[in-house]
Amino acid sequence: MHGIDFTDYAATNAFLAQGKDIKELLPTLGVELPQWEEAAAHWENEMKNDAEYKLVTQLGEIFQNPAQGKYAGADTQTADDAVEKIPTVEAFIDIEQMMSTAASFGVDPQAAMAERGVSIMDFSQASMRFMEKINAELAGPNQAEFNAYLSELRKTAEVKYTAIFKDLAGGALGDDIEF
Repeated sequence: MHGIDFTDYAATNAFLAQGKDIKELLPTLGVELPQWEEAAAHWENEMKNDAEYKLVTQLGEIFQNPAQGKYAGADTQTADDAVEKIPTVEAFIDIEQMMSTAASFGVDPQAAMAERGVSIMDFSQASMRFMEKINAELAGPNQAEFNAYLSELRKTAEVKYTAIFKDLAGGALGDDIEF
C-alpha cells in the first residue's frame, strides 16, 4: 500500500521504537503522513488476520535488524548496543519491574524508561539476550537458587519503584475509591 511493503512497515516501527520521529522517516518511505497512516492501518489489519502468525514472526525478526527494505544500509541500533545500556541480568530485571510498577500506578512505562536513557527497543533487544541466559540458568543444576535470586531481585525492585511511583502518582490506582 502506497509503496510500503511489510518490511518497510516493520522497519519503520522498529525505528520508531528506537525513538525516531515519524517525520524523520517519511522521506525514506517516500510518502506523507496520511499515506503512512493508511499503510500502517493496512499492515496492522493484515497481522490481525494472520492466523499462522507469519507476519508477527517477521515483524520480530525485522525489529532485531531494521536496516532492511528502504532502510537498507541505515545506521541502526543492534542488540549489542542495547546490552551496553542494559549490561546485566540485574539491570534487566530492574527495568522490567520499573515498567510493570509504573504501569500499575498509571505512569507511562516508556516515559520512565526514557528518563533512564533506555527505549522500548533497547529493552526488547536486550530481553532476547537475557531471556536466553535466564532460561539456560533455570534449566541448569542450580535452578532453584537462581529462581530465588530472580524473585529477590524482582521483589526488591518492586518495593523501590512502588515507593517512587506511588509518590509521583499521588497514590495507587483505586486508592481514592471507597466501598
